[in-house]
Amino acid sequence: MLRMRLLPIVILAAVSIAACSDDSQKAGTPPTTPSAPATECAAGSSDPGRTVTVTVDDLVGGFGGMGTQTPSDLEAGPIRISVEADADNESPIDVTMSLNGSDVTVIRGVAAGTTCGVDLVVEPGHYELTDGTQHGKFDVIEAGPVTS
Repeated sequence: MLRMRLLPIVILAAVSIAACSDDSQKAGTPPTTPSAPATECAAGSSDPGRTVTVTVDDLVGGFGGMGTQTPSDLEAGPIRISVEADADNESPIDVTMSLNGSDVTVIRGVAAGTTCGVDLVVEPGHYELTDGTQHGKFDVIEAGPVTS
């Protein structure tokens, strides 16, 4: 008899705990973390032959994507990484660029509908890009000999 009385209490307690969970997260959406201050974006235009464009559509309702547009045979040296955030993104995005597992740069706080570029010098290699849930990549080759 005692067992029958405890069962409804245990079920009620489990339902109460579940009801107190944080429903602010959408199913399948990774939790957001506080972001560092936004990156100071490079001013002026850039050389299209030295610019890697990263387009990010954040993951909303199961859809989203990251695309990269890289000049062919991008050589080592100074380049610009330009992050374009889709106008419908729910919040600012951060894109991390890494080489061989080490972060090279992080472009932080790119607001929906805006573009932020950073100028940097890169070495040859296979670069990975991520915004936390989505991934992109591009390659940089050895710079050719200087001819006069």
